[in-house]
Amino acid sequence: MVEFQVINKIPVLTSDLSVAIQKIEQIMLSSVQLNIMMGGRPDAFKTKGNNSTPLVGTGRMYKGIKSAHTVDSATVFVDSSVVSKTGFFYPKSLNDGASVPEVDGKLMVFEIDGHTVFTYHRKAYHRNAFPFMLFQAEDKIRIMEALAGAIFQTKQVSFS
Repeated sequence: MVEFQVINKIPVLTSDLSVAIQKIEQIMLSSVQLNIMMGGRPDAFKTKGNNSTPLVGTGRMYKGIKSAHTVDSATVFVDSSVVSKTGFFYPKSLNDGASVPEVDGKLMVFEIDGHTVFTYHRKAYHRNAFPFMLFQAEDKIRIMEALAGAIFQTKQVSFS
């Protein structure tokens, strides 16, 4: 009697993404936190002052980054606690840009090119957007790998 057995691993589709979604949430959260700690990625946010990480300042932005997930989605967001003394939600102006109004009659002091400038007037201007809730290319790859690993699992089968 001749007996043989073939053992192989074949890919099996699964619909349970719960573990992968939790991992993806952590990837997203750490990516946005790193964006803030680095002052923006991939290019650092350009400032004229000494602050090399302008998004860190008080630490409210970093502490305000939160994450959540459901069975089939993961979300990273800025908590509503990240506001100015007057209640202005900073992350919205960073993401969308902001119109800065004209100021007239108030003493303002600026440092420009090593010189201190005193003025009572500033023209209105529009501040460009600085979207800090972006994922980098390496983050997207890690997210896709986590999804692929969860969807396509290997199962050992044997034929006798």
